[in-house]
Amino acid sequence: MSVSAAQSYTDKYQQQLRELIEAKRQCETVPVSQAPRLAPVIDLMEALQQSLAAQPEKKPPARTNRIDDKEAVAKKSSRSKKARKA
Repeated sequence: MSVSAAQSYTDKYQQQLRELIEAKRQCETVPVSQAPRLAPVIDLMEALQQSLAAQPEKKPPARTNRIDDKEAVAKKSSRSKKARKA
């Protein structure tokens, strides 16, 4: 931010607050602003449950024979050991 941009900045909140304080000091009626409208609150658990209910159920992946998996891993590791020695 350049120096000229910083000098041209006005703090609107602080200015409005000073005006409000001064109006109250002089016992003037102070206009009441309306509260901002808030966005509706979403129940995340409800949304998640609806999302899950909308999806078709998937079957879990088929289990493989664990002995075969261990043998395949052992073969791969022994091949890599042989490649390192060469």
